[in-house]
Amino acid sequence: MLAAQFGEIAEGNLKALVANKTPESQMLDFKRDVPSRDAKGRHDFCADVCAFANGSGGDLVYGIDEDSEGRAAAIVPSSVNPDDEQLRLLDVVLNGLEPRVTGVQVRAVSVAGGNAFVVRVPRSWAGPHRVK
Repeated sequence: MLAAQFGEIAEGNLKALVANKTPESQMLDFKRDVPSRDAKGRHDFCADVCAFANGSGGDLVYGIDEDSEGRAAAIVPSSVNPDDEQLRLLDVVLNGLEPRVTGVQVRAVSVAGGNAFVVRVPRSWAGPHRVK
């Protein structure tokens, strides 16, 4: 999980992940691209959220490319509309898991060339959750 308060996550936090070659962990997962709009993209996104909710919680960071050892290697900005994408991701979570996972937050982070997205998933006490 990123060390910053969720509302304060900025490009500098993502640059630090890359500079420090931060590895993925049980509470931090990097994805190069935002989830696709097709059924597979929605399913894969829900599966990642479900895993964090059923575990200790964590952050999914979309817009970070990783090296062969799962360490942050580069920021890869997305050109999608940040407001629309935040709403879409929240909608997928609300309608794609049962029981519903509450408290998921999505933040668009402005980076050079576009945006990255951070999805913070809290540990859930209402689980176990599963993908619909």
